[in-house]
Amino acid sequence: METKLNDNQKDAIQFSASFRGQYIISQALYHAVKVMREVPAPHTELSNISDMEFLLTHLFSIYPELEAQSDDAKQRGLFGNDEEGGGE
Repeated sequence: METKLNDNQKDAIQFSASFRGQYIISQALYHAVKVMREVPAPHTELSNISDMEFLLTHLFSIYPELEAQSDDAKQRGLFGNDEEGGGE
């Protein structure tokens, strides 16, 4: 059975393969894992968290890598102080 994709689905697939799409998916997975880890037992969805971490590690690693670089740069003082107008 062949699946027919509509134009929006084709556009979404193309976007997900772009750097921006990879970044957005990576960011969503990163933050979803952080939130899901906060859910108390017995409602913690460990298998979903594990699968999301697998995707983050092996397919969508852009956001965690950039976060680590950003944190390192902040620690080394490469970004200005927010009060001085150098932050976001």
